[in-house]
Amino acid sequence: MNFQDRFSRQGATAALIERLNADLLSHPSATDTLDRWCRASGRLPGAALSAEVHRDGTRRDLTAEECARLAISPDDALRYRLVRIFFGDKFLSEAENWYIPARLPAEMNRLLEKTETPFGRVVEDLDFRRETLSSDVLWTPEANPRAPILRHRAILSNGATPISLVVETYQPDVLFFHAG
Repeated sequence: MNFQDRFSRQGATAALIERLNADLLSHPSATDTLDRWCRASGRLPGAALSAEVHRDGTRRDLTAEECARLAISPDDALRYRLVRIFFGDKFLSEAENWYIPARLPAEMNRLLEKTETPFGRVVEDLDFRRETLSSDVLWTPEANPRAPILRHRAILSNGATPISLVVETYQPDVLFFHAG
């Protein structure tokens, strides 16, 4: 591949990542946005969005700032889920989710504890709001082609009440759906 082709491909990849980033930032549910993104491409027409939940994985402690944003009191229990989102066989994202069960209805807690349903789908009836804390483009032209491309940190709230902190790390397979 010559220099011009390589430069053009890198520019197209950067533009596609920016398009995905803008789409994700403009909607409260990353899960629904990923589903629309994949379906709109027409690729893998028989595929569906799926999730793998890992409840007992290694996790980091929340920072003091994150705890303050969640308005956690000493009496609040905090739960953790690690969810990997797929469309067909394409690994789209990994989401770490810390949530406060006392701020959710019992049925939502049951679904979070017993099913593979992504957090955004479980709480969608709350008409939740998303406050993005950070949005980082991780991709560089020199990066390993399997390295993550984007990372978002956000607080999800039910009205004025924070219910969750999510850290979403988007994988390069998500680009498959709209790459030339």
